[in-house]
Amino acid sequence: MSLLLNCGTVPADLRIKTFDHQTVLIGEYSLTMEDFLQMCYYVLTNTDLAKDDMRLHFLKCVQAMKKVPGHNAEWDKKSKAKRLNSFITPTPVTIDIPSDSSEG
Repeated sequence: MSLLLNCGTVPADLRIKTFDHQTVLIGEYSLTMEDFLQMCYYVLTNTDLAKDDMRLHFLKCVQAMKKVPGHNAEWDKKSKAKRLNSFITPTPVTIDIPSDSSEG
């Protein structure tokens, strides 16, 4: 499984994935989990907050995370694996509704 970064990221079609708790792959780059978390911390703390700053919504998402059955537990009922999940999306969800060109 991977996540397509498709909210304006360049180059287009860049994917992020992780197979374990130690490595994060971003495109062709391999980051240790420590470096990835340091990068996240830097992004969250390096600039002043702006009006409607998306980082505040992201913090709500992280704060709402709970341990839930892991992906392996979905097919192996004996598995005690856990993962983190949040009922809050990581970014504010916006829905673009195209305007009807037939209206004047």
